[in-house]
Amino acid sequence: MKEKLWQHGKIIIASTIFIVIVSVLMEGMWLLGIPKIEDVQSVAVTDLRHSTEAKEFSDGESIELAVKLSGFLKYKPLSPVKGPSEPVVTITYYLKDGSSQSLSANENTVWWKGRTHQLKQEEAFLKLSEGIFFYEEAIAADQANQ
Repeated sequence: MKEKLWQHGKIIIASTIFIVIVSVLMEGMWLLGIPKIEDVQSVAVTDLRHSTEAKEFSDGESIELAVKLSGFLKYKPLSPVKGPSEPVVTITYYLKDGSSQSLSANENTVWWKGRTHQLKQEEAFLKLSEGIFFYEEAIAADQANQ
């Protein structure tokens, strides 16, 4: 009886591992180690398309948006990064313990914890971050270009 259960257990474990691997390869891998919302005291967001100065936020809604926005930074785990490039948007999380963590991205690359990764959904993060944190600046730039 125990042997039969062990055989079924091995099949379930192997199936689960296979499903996770296929899911990551098809949908992308999440950035690991993003701070929890409750651990963040404030955030600073920079978008070099609009300004070199960071916008700082300490209200709960902006902190929650900045943390959840990182969910759009799924990357292709086995893909090389496309050519040399520089970050456009940087989010720095200032934690309640006094430390900070920064992530940066451009159209197709994310920088996190000293590593670069090829984004699965190119440009989605930039469009969302601009719409959330730099809406007024984006509208003004769009009107100036017309």
